[in-house]
Amino acid sequence: VTFSNKKDQYSFPISEISYLESKKHYVFFYVKGEEYKLRMKLAACEKKLKDYGFIKIHRSLLINVREIRKISSKEVVLTGGTVLPISRGNVDSIKLQYVEEMEKRVNGVII
Repeated sequence: VTFSNKKDQYSFPISEISYLESKKHYVFFYVKGEEYKLRMKLAACEKKLKDYGFIKIHRSLLINVREIRKISSKEVVLTGGTVLPISRGNVDSIKLQYVEEMEKRVNGVII
């Protein structure tokens, strides 16, 4: 998948993107231990990644469901050990989205 703005363009294999984080008009892409920064809105990334198993766990965080190791009421732990906060009001919805996305992968709908 490719992301670009007026100055930069990055292409990443979807399976290598761990999560995206929005901070002060920039989106930081965490890909295989590397960090990339683009000036853009997280909503544009969310729209582009919606069909590829990415869920929004917080107003500034979009994560790849393949990277989730654990979901609790306060945080999500990724396979690399990264701990990210979860929106308290949306915990049940996020857990449901996670289960639905994982079922798609188990049943072979999306690889």
